[in-house]
Amino acid sequence: MRNKGALAGGLAVLLLAGGCWDYRELDTLAIAAGAALDQGEQGEKIFTAQLADLQEPDKAEARLTEGRGASFLAAGQQAAAKTGRKLYFGHAQTVVVSQQIARQDIRPVLDYISRQNDSLLSLRLMISRQSTAAEILEAQPASESLSGFELSVQASEKGQNGLDMPFYRFYSEIREEGIDPFLPAVSTPEGQEGGAQLEGAALFRRNQLRGFLDPEQTETLMLLRGMKPQNPLTLERTAQQGGDAALTLNDCRLDSQVGLDEAGRPWARLTLTMEAGLGELEGDQNIMSEQGRRQLEGQCAALLKGRAEELVRLLQQYECDALGLGLTLSRFEPESWKSLKEDWRKTFAQTPIETEVQVKITGAGRMYLPVSMEEGEQNG
Repeated sequence: MRNKGALAGGLAVLLLAGGCWDYRELDTLAIAAGAALDQGEQGEKIFTAQLADLQEPDKAEARLTEGRGASFLAAGQQAAAKTGRKLYFGHAQTVVVSQQIARQDIRPVLDYISRQNDSLLSLRLMISRQSTAAEILEAQPASESLSGFELSVQASEKGQNGLDMPFYRFYSEIREEGIDPFLPAVSTPEGQEGGAQLEGAALFRRNQLRGFLDPEQTETLMLLRGMKPQNPLTLERTAQQGGDAALTLNDCRLDSQVGLDEAGRPWARLTLTMEAGLGELEGDQNIMSEQGRRQLEGQCAALLKGRAEELVRLLQQYECDALGLGLTLSRFEPESWKSLKEDWRKTFAQTPIETEVQVKITGAGRMYLPVSMEEGEQNG
């Protein structure tokens, strides 16, 4: 018993002592809320950090410090030297990367971030739609006091399975064979009023940026990767069709089938099954009737199928397998994948991909009948 007590006491002392191994006085650090990575005209790296003033957190204002150097490490050290303190990224939430860097090669950015001891691997990487990444941090945030924090909140609100792409997940996908990753794209409104906003997605072909998707295309990509977008789906319909309707997605399931034909050429079939609830109805269509429900389900399925087919064509044009069909094929046809993987992106661009969408309306809210129908029944 004495030995056990001594051992427990010793462990407690070690734990307490270990908590201060990297202790630093707060007044020696410059706390970074986010960073922007750009490239100058001469090829030099530009590092911009957004600093958080912890002396008066309720009155925090965006303060930026910029450094330039032959590498991101050198540029970051120069930015820190201008503050007279050491930059601390233990609380940083966002790193914005310029299009120029992303189109060349995103791997140096990943290497730099992953080697910093104080940076969180859960921070959010984003690609700037503006000419530089620093412009994103310069925009006045709409809610949070610092844009580095605000952009992180926006990404997390999209859902764990949505546009929220933490560093570790992107890092994992870019190293995976048979799938191309994407990152949230961010821009600032004209006049920089209202702060920076997430605007679609940035598509990568391996380690290089290939192009951007608008918000609607991004939501379709999420569906085709088995994710559930948070935004409602709006059906624009004429009065004869029952008026516009807004649907909320309650459940989304994707069945991805990939195989080889008799000639050894790949094919794919994507079946999307969704359950949705009616969130808003402008017309007087009785959705609770079997005919009304089936009509709405068919219109929704046709809309999503059209969007899916359009997105597939765009991905094949970019030779960007953001759907991960190659990854699925590698798991079911490992021997054939060995000969396909080297030139997979070009093969993906020629692969026939069928899409099917099935929608089921599972709820119509508390109002079972349209307001106009209820009023008509009461007047009658």
